[in-house]
Amino acid sequence: MSLTACGPRNPSLSQLILGQWQINSLEISDDDNTPFVNTEGWIKFHTDNTFDSEGEPHGIIDGEWQIDEESEVLSITVNQNLSDKSTWDISVEKKKMEWSNPNLNVSLDLSKS
Repeated sequence: MSLTACGPRNPSLSQLILGQWQINSLEISDDDNTPFVNTEGWIKFHTDNTFDSEGEPHGIIDGEWQIDEESEVLSITVNQNLSDKSTWDISVEKKKMEWSNPNLNVSLDLSKS
């Protein structure tokens, strides 16, 4: 029997997003090209695939999240409006995370608290 030493495994995207993230900027562009920009708020991802958040324009919300590790897409379902499901392209590097949804014209930059 032979054993091989394994180094630390790279954490999955699902593991990387766990914890609380501060919203550095949230930008929503509308058809008039007048962006709504917000720099306040947070979102916290829990190990049981739930989240809670606070910030404008949605106030306090919570719900469930899932990540497709292969496509790096985050899916969010909001409990306050079960028909409110959205998907986001995400990237995480160290303590920085970016979300974007071109269909909604929304982008977010976050940093780990």
